[in-house]
Amino acid sequence: MHVLKKIILGVCVVLFGPAMALLGMSIAFNQTIGQPTFVKQVLREAQLYSTLSELAIDHLQLDANNQQTGLITQAMQETITPDVVQNNLEQILDDVYAWLDQDTPTLEISVNIQPIRDSFVANLRPKLSTELASLPECTYANPPTSSDPLSANCLPPGTDVNAVAEQAIQQIINSGEILQQNEISSQDLDATFAENNTSTSREAEASAQEPEPISGPALEQGATLYRLAKNSLPYLAGIAIITGIGVFFLSKTRLRGLRKISGLLLANGILLVILAVGTQALATTLVPEAAQVNGLSDSAELTARIIVTAYAVLLRNFAVVLSVVGLAGVIASSIAISKLEPKQPKAEAVHKQLKQDHLPNVTNQPNKIP
Repeated sequence: MHVLKKIILGVCVVLFGPAMALLGMSIAFNQTIGQPTFVKQVLREAQLYSTLSELAIDHLQLDANNQQTGLITQAMQETITPDVVQNNLEQILDDVYAWLDQDTPTLEISVNIQPIRDSFVANLRPKLSTELASLPECTYANPPTSSDPLSANCLPPGTDVNAVAEQAIQQIINSGEILQQNEISSQDLDATFAENNTSTSREAEASAQEPEPISGPALEQGATLYRLAKNSLPYLAGIAIITGIGVFFLSKTRLRGLRKISGLLLANGILLVILAVGTQALATTLVPEAAQVNGLSDSAELTARIIVTAYAVLLRNFAVVLSVVGLAGVIASSIAISKLEPKQPKAEAVHKQLKQDHLPNVTNQPNKIP
């Protein structure tokens, strides 16, 4: 029974420290990456929505047969504003987190393009009509140089400006694949992701492997790791509590058990402080390098740096609390042990005295004469 008690105590001591360390990591994860509200706030602070707005405008201009006129650009800027990007991206984030948290069985992302297209047309129509109305009438001396309303230098006499403007708008919409759609779904993102990887990834061509879609095994593995990190919090807390109780009650005395627990808290707190400081240092060095290698924008780099730094700060705070509590516990329990428990030399003296009391008293026996 005594051997079994020591084995259980050893197991509790071994498990308590890692459980506390992983508990701190899980708490920091749940307060940062595991919270969609935190991620949204970081995206706003990093001004990523403005950057994505500019990227979307550039992409739509290139998609529309490179018809980059000032009117189209201005209409797009008035339509695809950072607020519009924010509303749509935050809805996508909600869908992603609903899937990660297993509130929905599959990852389904959709962006309603119709109101964006309608707003673009409403912004472009008056500008285009005004520009067309300002064109002179075509004459023999000033013949039309193009049938394209967007590049026309004049209009035939009696031309319905509004009809020509509608024709030009429809031409712009038909020339862009995205503008023709009413909705962009996760299937469209899969196709776009695969197409981009096929055309740009030289490694995929060299290895003759088809690019993985956005809903492929890599995403499933990431979701599994996310759920493990987020859902492990109550289990780690339970392990820490149970093993802590085991160390406390299975030790030689309660005070010695308290000192063991305090020492483990102090040791793990110091290790977590080192880990947090190292993580924060990596956020200021590796993140910019990774952003430069992968061609990420300054806003995307800032977003990653803010998230990693926030995680490191929370982990450091948890580690400092562990260290302070552990140090205080070690000092208090050591003082209590020195005052309340008998010192070892006195115990040995008592044991020696008891041993002598049980020896036969040879001095009182008469000497035998041979």
